[in-house]
Amino acid sequence: MEFENLARKTIETECEDYYFGIADLSNVEKSETQKYGSLLDAYPNAISIGLTIFPRISHQSHQSEYEKIYNDTKDVTDGKLDIITARLSELLQKNGYAAFPVPKIETNEKLFLYLHKMAVRMAGLGQIEQNCTSSTLDEDKYVNWGTVLTNAPL
Repeated sequence: MEFENLARKTIETECEDYYFGIADLSNVEKSETQKYGSLLDAYPNAISIGLTIFPRISHQSHQSEYEKIYNDTKDVTDGKLDIITARLSELLQKNGYAAFPVPKIETNEKLFLYLHKMAVRMAGLGQIEQNCTSSTLDEDKYVNWGTVLTNAPL
């Protein structure tokens, strides 16, 4: 509980509208995690942070406006997520735990994307949709997600 309060204060230095969850990844089916080798053995817990990009635009005629806002705003939230996950990792490491901020970049195998999706799902925050920014947690918002893997007993 103490770490959660410190984590929330850290997140709130960067934003006000966010989602926060903790996931025990040791409960995930081995078939889902085998591609990560020993990574999840070393980091069995995940912290999932979601930052709201902006409300969903429901009318189709605004699609080009949406795409411009989405592209401009996603870069900002990616930067904020990088700062937040780095600070949370530092906080965990100062307390003697290992931490790995999961990168937002993607490889051909999309390994990091799946880690973000798994952390969000296992933390009970919803499902990341096709564009990697939406979650069923709140159907009225686009959310960009960041993840920190750790061995801290959260």
